[in-house]
Amino acid sequence: MESSTVKSVYSFVVATTPLLDLKTDIGRVLFSQCHAYSCQQLSAGDAEFKRLYDQVDSNNPPHTLGSGVAESAEAFAPAFSGWLEQQGLDLKADNKKIALFSGDAQNPNDGSAFQWCVFVYFDLSD
Repeated sequence: MESSTVKSVYSFVVATTPLLDLKTDIGRVLFSQCHAYSCQQLSAGDAEFKRLYDQVDSNNPPHTLGSGVAESAEAFAPAFSGWLEQQGLDLKADNKKIALFSGDAQNPNDGSAFQWCVFVYFDLSD
């Protein structure tokens, strides 16, 4: 995996609120904040993620973004899997790396709490 290069990357943010909808201004802002924070945390704690994400920053491969809403944190992974299938990707593929980071946040409109998770799927080539 160390010699692998990133062909494309897919980032999916899912939350227990519809606030992170990429079709809205607030959704795009919150998506960007969650995604940036997650990638920073993952890069600090996972050398392989950092190596791959540095390739994304320097080589600018295709980067597909998606967002979703789930009833609970337990439904985050199935929402991600379904989104990947819609993108034509196979979770059973050998040349991939998947990373995730999750957290809790507050709705800026009403202060209610919600959970979120960022999934990053690297499609790799040797």
